[in-house]
Amino acid sequence: MHIEKNVCDNVVFTLLNDSSNKCKDNLKARKDLQLWGIRLELWPFENGRYLPAIYTLTNANRDIFLKTLKNMTVPDGYFSNISRCIDVKQRKLGGLKSRDSHVLMEQLLCS
Repeated sequence: MHIEKNVCDNVVFTLLNDSSNKCKDNLKARKDLQLWGIRLELWPFENGRYLPAIYTLTNANRDIFLKTLKNMTVPDGYFSNISRCIDVKQRKLGGLKSRDSHVLMEQLLCS
């Protein structure tokens, strides 16, 4: 169950392009791509900055994604109150439980 939560956190925070440690799209990962000689479009510049990848959400899409999750209604006992875990103004998602991550991965992201 904890592995599924970690995978869900990594996928969601990478899509949201969150600056927390859970986002796997960082400078170290980009330098690894450069070292391996693959994915030229994702290589960092000399100053350490890099362009966002095509799989990250724009601010407008991030707002839509988070508002959809915040306004979602599900049967009692199926999902915790996810609206408490979402801050739309700061575009943040946090405090998900293992069950929340399971439902998010199985029902929402994979369907």
